[in-house]
Amino acid sequence: MKQFLFLATILGTLIEGDSMKLVDTKTGHVVIEFIDHNPKFHSRFLEKVLTAEGILIPPPLRKEFEDKEVIFVDDPLFEKAFKEVYLPFCLSTRGSTYEWQN
Repeated sequence: MKQFLFLATILGTLIEGDSMKLVDTKTGHVVIEFIDHNPKFHSRFLEKVLTAEGILIPPPLRKEFEDKEVIFVDDPLFEKAFKEVYLPFCLSTRGSTYEWQN
């Protein structure tokens, strides 16, 4: 059920195209914000890492990302890669406190 709500939130925001923030509900800090699909980092560490290294796309998912191995911040696919790859595989854990908010 949690996964369905997460996906529904993402899809709803993608359709609206406004602003979407990833918030650590434990601390209240905004981690990253997408404004009209452009990332605005609120975490300097995350910005430094993702700007330098990008998001590594696992081989089974590469078809969905134009067969790219890595998606960088300036790529139009960055928001999709962040939401579908980085968040679930790198940030989310069993007790994850991250939540998308408008």
